[in-house]
Amino acid sequence: VPPSAWAAKMSAVAAQPQPSSVVGEAQGSPSAGAGDLAALLSRALAASGGPLLEAALLALASCVEGRALPGFVVPGVLPGTAESAGERGSRATADAEQWSRLKVRLGKLLATGAGSDGMPLNDVALEAIEALLTFAEHQPGSFGSAAIARTVCCVELAASDAAGAFLSGVLLEVGLPADMTNGATLPSARMSLSLTVPQPRSLAHHRQDCVALTLWPSALLASDFLLSAPGLVRDKSVLELGCGCAAVAALAAAASGAASVLATDISEEALVYTAANAGANAHYSKGVVRTGVLDWADLDGCSQIHSDERFSLVLGADIVHDRWMAPLVVSTLERFLGEDGVALIVNAGDKHRYGVSDFKTMLEESFVLHAKASPIPDALLGRLGTLCDLHEPGMAYDLYVVKR
Repeated sequence: VPPSAWAAKMSAVAAQPQPSSVVGEAQGSPSAGAGDLAALLSRALAASGGPLLEAALLALASCVEGRALPGFVVPGVLPGTAESAGERGSRATADAEQWSRLKVRLGKLLATGAGSDGMPLNDVALEAIEALLTFAEHQPGSFGSAAIARTVCCVELAASDAAGAFLSGVLLEVGLPADMTNGATLPSARMSLSLTVPQPRSLAHHRQDCVALTLWPSALLASDFLLSAPGLVRDKSVLELGCGCAAVAALAAAASGAASVLATDISEEALVYTAANAGANAHYSKGVVRTGVLDWADLDGCSQIHSDERFSLVLGADIVHDRWMAPLVVSTLERFLGEDGVALIVNAGDKHRYGVSDFKTMLEESFVLHAKASPIPDALLGRLGTLCDLHEPGMAYDLYVVKR
């Protein structure tokens, strides 16, 4: 549950005229009213974690286990209080131990669906536990959640005659003008990006999904193609699918003269990085890059896209890596690709990613789309090994050019 949605849910609960027990009236315990807990949780969310979130979790655990909500004191150090390095270290250790115990306690409640007296918990309590556990784990600096380590990497992208020539040939095969690759000598044809991304080792330590929080080699290839084909991008409305945390393709599109760029992903956390990287590279993003949450299984759910909106250029990099993704990507292209639009997708081959064979077959069988998939020559892959650890010698990539 996104923090904003959870806050709205809690506000609605707090507005109930007769606050009832969070655990349910049938339990008959002197638990705090839903309105009281709602106010506490709203404050915790607004404070973005820290001691207040700790207090909310402790209060929630007490409530759902059938105890009264005490007039507790917020644990930890209050804002503005001086604290020595030794005290900070001791508190961090104590917090980690307390969080571990609390997590086990809340996890048990969530697993059993019942309080300490065996009475079942209602939906509000179950949602509260799940949402707060998720929120606390993903909130940098909050109680019990060490921040994900970040690293700043410098990425050099550039147009090349070889990339332009290869793309021209593929464009011709689908009936598009090859002169879209003109303009590779423009100043925007070379980019030096400073990108903040999570450290893979830190992601693994926190057991977080690395897919959206990783810079993938296909994104670098897609960016090189965009810089080599400014005519494909200039003055166009651009949608990037599965942009991840770096959105290098979105930045390359902006640098090549796009009128607007919407970088989308299902991961809200990845989009936080995307927005930060667009701001840090404002010379290239030019103020035209926006972000939006887009779930391919709910194409009407993106608040940044109007119901009838279509895009002149749709981008994707390694957006098919499991079989269930293939039909969703095809339906997303059918929905958002404009009448005269073009989709440019770079994906690792079927030997390296699940679902790629299905994706090719579904594109061929589509009554709406016409696509051409072409293996990217090895000569264009030479730089990947120095730019991205995830590229290994012998890996193959395909370029998909899709139109309606």
